[in-house]
Amino acid sequence: MKSHHVPWSGYHWPYADGGITDGGNDSPAAKYDRAVGRKPTDDNAITRHVKNHIAKRNPPETWQGWEGLCNGWSDAAMFTKLGKQQATFRGVEFTSSDVKALLAAYYEELQAERYHICTKGPNGECPANCYRGASGNCLPANDVVHITQYVGGKDRALTPEAYHLAATRMMPKRRFVANLSPVKGQIWNYPVIGASFQYEPVTQESGRRFLKVVSTLEVADADTTGVDRSKKKTFGYRLEVNERNQLVRGGDHKWLDSHDHPPAFLWTSESNIPSGWEKQMMREFPLDWDVLLELVMAFDGNYVLRDLDAPPGVAGDAN
Repeated sequence: MKSHHVPWSGYHWPYADGGITDGGNDSPAAKYDRAVGRKPTDDNAITRHVKNHIAKRNPPETWQGWEGLCNGWSDAAMFTKLGKQQATFRGVEFTSSDVKALLAAYYEELQAERYHICTKGPNGECPANCYRGASGNCLPANDVVHITQYVGGKDRALTPEAYHLAATRMMPKRRFVANLSPVKGQIWNYPVIGASFQYEPVTQESGRRFLKVVSTLEVADADTTGVDRSKKKTFGYRLEVNERNQLVRGGDHKWLDSHDHPPAFLWTSESNIPSGWEKQMMREFPLDWDVLLELVMAFDGNYVLRDLDAPPGVAGDAN
């Protein structure tokens, strides 16, 4: 199962290194400021904005290496594409890595609606360890629900059941991001390219039927050179199935010990072209969407429309 649009490799541009101001006069932020006729010290310069944001942490040196723009990179990689490695825009030389950094910064600030993938309860309720966001509503779905905002607490929100349903039924139509953090309490998001599965014969234990699955998840890997790279994580899980080999809703599903850890959570996004009200909301942000779109076009790129015929839910029932 692969996404219709293969996301590009990017980077989280850590705040500890200066974010998109890393590189001084050759940084993505400095190049953008020059292209729009601003000085780095101007009140409306993206360079000044980012430096002020970093300085708000007291002291700034306490930024950790994992804190950066991985949310923005993931959204931008899912909804834009680039065709060239370098181009001149408004008299300034840009690389594709520069453009990716600026897109990541814009989408990070946009904070579009993001939905976590969780398993619904027996009565269709959201799990207790998932946060539904300010609206308190889950989007309609038969087998999984989308939970707004990031999952807090100590419980693992992503169950094997939710992962399997999302990866096998939704991934070709929806774009996903996986948190593959190697350390508890950190977030390392990667745009998902696709997933594959190996199945072992069904076994029986105490009158219950179980299917062992080994899944390999391929994600866009980090890169700052403009080259698209990917990496794979392989992990196992056990699913309880009925006599027709269908998932038992809320059954005895569990992750198995594997060389790689399974994703702490999956999320999908409604990001795309910022709407009129989103542009209005972002009017004080120094990066302008219309200018960024011009820059993307200079790289023979474009934005990628989400599949409007693919609703967030999955069809069918797994009882």
